[in-house]
Amino acid sequence: MGRNLIQRPRFFVDFPQYWRAKGIFPKSLYGYNDGITNQVDADVSPSLFGLDLSQQFEVVAPAGTDFQIRIWINGGSDTTNFNITDGEPMHAINEFERINYCSIFGHNLKSQNIGVVPVVLRGQEGETSHDYIKPTDSGYRELLNCKIAKPDAEAVNHFTPEYDGTTIFKWEDGWEYGLSEGTGLDKLDTIKALLLKFRKMDGTEFEGTEVISFSGLSFGRTFTMPRSPDLKTSIKYDYGIKSRDGLDGSTFEQIDWVEPKRLPTNNPAFYVDNNYEPIHDYNTNYLQGADRDMITATGRRTWSMNFTALANSELFPANRMESFYSDYVESGDTSTGIYDGDENGITDFAGTHGAPGDGGGEGYNYFNSNISRDKSLYSMLINRTLGGSLPMIFQSFTDSNGYGDNNPGEFAIVKLAKRGLQFNANTFNTYNIGLTVRESW
Repeated sequence: MGRNLIQRPRFFVDFPQYWRAKGIFPKSLYGYNDGITNQVDADVSPSLFGLDLSQQFEVVAPAGTDFQIRIWINGGSDTTNFNITDGEPMHAINEFERINYCSIFGHNLKSQNIGVVPVVLRGQEGETSHDYIKPTDSGYRELLNCKIAKPDAEAVNHFTPEYDGTTIFKWEDGWEYGLSEGTGLDKLDTIKALLLKFRKMDGTEFEGTEVISFSGLSFGRTFTMPRSPDLKTSIKYDYGIKSRDGLDGSTFEQIDWVEPKRLPTNNPAFYVDNNYEPIHDYNTNYLQGADRDMITATGRRTWSMNFTALANSELFPANRMESFYSDYVESGDTSTGIYDGDENGITDFAGTHGAPGDGGGEGYNYFNSNISRDKSLYSMLINRTLGGSLPMIFQSFTDSNGYGDNNPGEFAIVKLAKRGLQFNANTFNTYNIGLTVRESW
């Protein structure tokens, strides 16, 4: 497509940068290992997780079956000889089943014949065994520069980039081993790490000579607007131009920016290296080699959109707190007050207090969701970006089936143009909002 179409815009909301901004993970919990001994060999800068994209990570993968980049979440503080049996699993973070996309910027995976799959590492404190929990095989979507394939020696679907550059893939809700909607939080108590598992796509082991390189990793959740914006929608291209006249009448112009921020590889963020010159004719005037890297799209884009009559449930969370606690109910009372029935009533947490309506006497009622697990517009676009101060990936067009315009030029890193959003009541339980996003460099 690539014609500036705007239909049900989709946002890719990064979680690691939110965790860092909230002070959840220190630097020492970011690392990589060889996937065999489970030892952390070295720290990884936290800025490589998220949308900072200011430095290039490069490492020679140790000889062995696979190589793993990890965010450790089990509360440990020392990565020296650190393994899965150390420390206590993280209890405070319960949104891992919310994660449904991954973006790898500025990588060289195609030239190294490497595939990748997102994985959650699960293991009880003190246990020597552990599980790798991967997304369910159903619902994989190849968004940008990737396809799905299985290595000969690995029965797990891997996303395989078709070219070096940037790759984005997503999957539908659901992780294996019960990490899916409505299963409660029991499985999440034992989560140790969030990681990317790299494997050679021919099924062979790393020889110890392969170089893995990338500019950044973004994990998080997609949020798609419930419907298309109103017809009163605009796209602005801005160069930050300031003009002034000289004493002799000449006009001087200052351009504050020209093109999107480049990765450490000197390419734009969503660059896909697929040999731009037509393969059928090398006798043209197309730029060759490094010269072509000097040319890219110019102008900072701003999308201004208005949405009418969005439902209350699409915009706001049922529970704005991290706690699941709802309210105290009288003995035998099965009502949930003014809450919808599907928002309350998890009995897994009732314990000895008894659950509403089960004959257990007085009890406590609990929300099925909290702010970390909620998928409303407020929870995703405001709470997880701290009012719009953190960047997101933006895609302006998706259809009713969730398929989008996957042209590399249609992706952008954006922030909310105004910090926070205003919701204007339209009718009972419906609201109008104005949403403006601007490319963030």
